[in-house]
Amino acid sequence: MDDDKYFNSEFLNFEIDLFEKTNILFHELTNKDNSEIAMIEFRCSEIFTLKSNLALFISIRYEFANSDISSLLTYWDNLFHEIKSIISNDDRNTSWLSSKFEHYKEQHELVDDMFRVIKSN
Repeated sequence: MDDDKYFNSEFLNFEIDLFEKTNILFHELTNKDNSEIAMIEFRCSEIFTLKSNLALFISIRYEFANSDISSLLTYWDNLFHEIKSIISNDDRNTSWLSSKFEHYKEQHELVDDMFRVIKSN
């Protein structure tokens, strides 16, 4: 039983770290010129690595692979594709980015709530 609490906590830590770093970059992309964002390529690599770590954790702990988590990763992938497009094209039209972020954020909140309930039991 203690193992379950440990793995739930670890999953939550991975997932929250990914959300927080993605959230910060999203807000910078929507409020600043790309040239004003420090280490933008490095930060994209960092959040991609965080997502890869979360996906690896899920593949090792198969009981975490459910439709809500799969949706979370899909929404993140869609958001990250848009982030990379905006950076690569130095695009200032962030309406699609905002839409994709909202989908990801909503799914993050659902997954976060789900694991906080599990963690507290």
